[in-house]
Amino acid sequence: MVKKIHQEKMIEQYVKDDIFGQIARHFMETGKFDPFSAKLPDTSVHFEEIREKLDDNEVIYRFFPYKYFEQLLDEKQMAFISPLVYDDDEKEAECFDEYKNEIYKNLVQMYDNNQIDFNEAGIKKTGNKCIDLMNVSARWQKIYEYCRRNVFVSCWTFNDHSNAYMWKQYTKNAPDAVAIKTTIGHLKQAIEKTGHGRHALGKVKYIDWQKEKISFLSLNNISTLNSLVCSLLYKQKRFENDNEFRLVIDNLTCNSTSWVQRSVNTIIGDKDFDYDQYFLEDEKPTKFLKETIIPDILIDEIYLSPYVNEESLKKIRNKLSVQVFRPKNIIKSTLSNAEEVQAAEAVAK
Repeated sequence: MVKKIHQEKMIEQYVKDDIFGQIARHFMETGKFDPFSAKLPDTSVHFEEIREKLDDNEVIYRFFPYKYFEQLLDEKQMAFISPLVYDDDEKEAECFDEYKNEIYKNLVQMYDNNQIDFNEAGIKKTGNKCIDLMNVSARWQKIYEYCRRNVFVSCWTFNDHSNAYMWKQYTKNAPDAVAIKTTIGHLKQAIEKTGHGRHALGKVKYIDWQKEKISFLSLNNISTLNSLVCSLLYKQKRFENDNEFRLVIDNLTCNSTSWVQRSVNTIIGDKDFDYDQYFLEDEKPTKFLKETIIPDILIDEIYLSPYVNEESLKKIRNKLSVQVFRPKNIIKSTLSNAEEVQAAEAVAK
């Protein structure tokens, strides 16, 4: 249950943002009471390019086991995965660990520079640096975990359909696997008419944590949610074979008030915000967030697995034949040469 003070604060902010006024006016005009008639802040789709300007014409691919490709066509939805799933995968969790380490270093400097507002956060400042930093760190950890439950990622690659590593790593060379080809621009267009909220886009930067520092943190402006989104565009250098492009969404920049935005983009939070509301014993975190897309706009070409057999080919063709969606091309993928296949599969093991 959300704390009463949290509910009261949210209602207060709704009034300030004229949410109830919009609902009342809609009722007067139509005679229908529709709580969803109000437009909350940031409900429209908007894209943020992280680190560098992107070329909408640049080609990207996504490799699918058949069942996920089938879901994409049937549901007309694209699944974004929660970073919480990465906890089972050491290579994906590293960016979060490094990010947290950098935050903790900055907390000490902010405390020394008297940049932390204890009153706004509802935390008592004792004057004992050790105790104060322990309390501040504990609060920030709650904000961080709250935000991490509300961020989701869609992973793509600049590697094309002839890349043996990608088939091995992401489809386990299943004969019914497929890869879809699109462009960054078509991906955005497929979302624009049906999606909502912020979409952060960027090429993954592969760095050596021991030699390079994450560049998005600023001592004077640590925005927890925004920084967490940026951290998802970093990965250990030894995984640069993935050559990834990522689309990151969160369900906090849509249908939420300015108070929510301020409370999740701060270093120690607001005293009235209930950061514990999703951490009850029976509250399981959401592993996937699905966003509606238009497959006909998204998909330029479909590539069948280089290991496709007759049974799989028939299944895929039958599936596509009953779809309103019609891809421009359905192509059987081929791998470049035997040496490349052996080298890439050795990397994938």
